[in-house]
Amino acid sequence: MTVGDWDDFTLKIENAVAVVPCLKFVLYLDSTDDDGILEFYQRSMEALGGLITHYQAENMKTRGRLNERALTIAPTWLKRPRPNKDYHIKFSGSSNQQGASAAMIRLDLYRRPTRNFTPEQEAKERAARKLLFGELGCDYTDPATVLRITFPMDHKLADPAMLLDWVMGLSLVREWPFLSGHCGYNLNYFEEAGSMSIREPMQSWLGSLCLRYPGFDWNNAGGVLTHLLRYDPITSDLIPLIKRVNWLTLVNHRAVDYLGGVRRLLDGLGQDLPIISHPVSGGFVIQAGPAPQTGDVGARDFIPIYRRVAGVLRPIRLETIPGLGVGFSNSAAMEWLEAFDKDLD
Repeated sequence: MTVGDWDDFTLKIENAVAVVPCLKFVLYLDSTDDDGILEFYQRSMEALGGLITHYQAENMKTRGRLNERALTIAPTWLKRPRPNKDYHIKFSGSSNQQGASAAMIRLDLYRRPTRNFTPEQEAKERAARKLLFGELGCDYTDPATVLRITFPMDHKLADPAMLLDWVMGLSLVREWPFLSGHCGYNLNYFEEAGSMSIREPMQSWLGSLCLRYPGFDWNNAGGVLTHLLRYDPITSDLIPLIKRVNWLTLVNHRAVDYLGGVRRLLDGLGQDLPIISHPVSGGFVIQAGPAPQTGDVGARDFIPIYRRVAGVLRPIRLETIPGLGVGFSNSAAMEWLEAFDKDLD
């Protein structure tokens, strides 16, 4: 797909951008590292530069114009955090009246320090997990911290080699025990739209594009952040999950162990397709080919290389994901989630 095609994916309603294509990197964290999150924020702001024009923090009802004070909010949170306080901020390349932007940075911070348990403490934790998840049937965990950045299609980091270098250059990717993450094509949409005259056609457009072009991702934090850890009744451990396979898929080392270990992971990915497994301290960054792909079900382009990775990682993928409403139903969202699992014979 060429750059000239991207306008065909953009939807405008009532002079507002309802849906716009972009490239996205998202990282999910259980334990948090303030220095690493600050680095992500600073590098993201540097990468998007003047494309960021507005922000919305905490209890702000609409996006405000970016100013010097706004640029200090996240660093202040990370350098002088308040105990037991969660933080949320979104930076955008447009106002609420203008709708969605392809340039976006979002931080949803649920700060939890790394815990180093003694064997006795770990045994107590396992017993507590067995009671909560195994006997009482709890099916959700504390929400994950999520860091997101999206780039316009004509941004310099839309070059796959440069984007890969940017992602791999983050200390949270190289050195931290992340839960999971992914990078590839994405559809940003006007999440704050209140008018049903915008929301319903926007959701329908978003859903139809995701089902036709399965390489696109979309944001549904509410159905993801509390389900990125799954209880394993055999070990009484919590296994980190991926949302879904994309061009880059970050897999935690505990998830690799759950899949059968490094050798089994690499054997499953094979050597006949250009799949690269980048080892990092927290696990692996699995690269499905030299560049992101959208696929096209109508043209029978089912992205075989994504399907190969998806088949190997299926045991650590989310089981369900909710839709967005009337235009993008739960069943359509599930069809998108399972797009790379279908038998095409």
